[in-house]
Order: sequence, then C-alpha cells, then structure tokens
Amino acid sequence: MCDGSHAPLYFEPHCDFVDASVAKLGTVDVVVSPVQTTLFGPTPALGYLVVMGDINLMRLLKALRPKVLVPLLNLEIDQEGPLAPAVFNRGNVDSVRQQIKYSGLATRVELPAPPGESMAIALSN
Repeated sequence: MCDGSHAPLYFEPHCDFVDASVAKLGTVDVVVSPVQTTLFGPTPALGYLVVMGDINLMRLLKALRPKVLVPLLNLEIDQEGPLAPAVFNRGNVDSVRQQIKYSGLATRVELPAPPGESMAIALSN
C-alpha cells in the first residue's frame, strides 16, 4: 500500500524514472535497483543507455531515502558472442557505498541472495 508518505519497496530495473512520479511516493523501506550503467554501441561515448545505475541511482536514493538498497547485480554475467564487444559497463557496489557514505544518507547496502535462495531484510536499526 502506498499512501503518499510511505511505501515498503521500490523496484527500478533500469534506474530510469520520472522524478515527479518518484516524489509522490514519499519514503520507502527498500530500493532494488542497479548500481551499474550499461551502454550498447560502437564505443561508450556513442553508446545507447540501457541501464542508468551510476547516472541516476544517487538521485533516486536521495528522493526515496530508503533504509536499504539491494543492488541488482545484472552485470555479474559472462558476456560472449558477436555483440559482446558492443556492451560497455561502468560503476560498482563499492563506489555506491562510498557515495552513500559521503551523501549523508542512512541507507545501507545489502547484496542480494544467490539465485534460488530467499532473502530477509531487517528494517530496524
């Protein structure tokens, strides 16, 4: 339930959102979103943004002020094939931890459970 002041979870698979829409949510307990940016193209400078983790994540966290960030680890894969050289990635969990620390947010980062395993998140401090 979202009453405009609190929502339990916000899931953003590409870290691509509309600020005005996010602002209507108020605060959340947990944000699930990528921490990395993925570009597809001949070079990073000419790449199409597919995932915007390191570009938009801090803006999302500052807007929603979650207790916990669960980073999507969508780049923790082996890329191979003819299009693999056209996929460029940047950003990582450690750099996001540092950004959170210096931003003054109280958000903690909890890595997701391995595939097929359940995950519990403690929300009290």
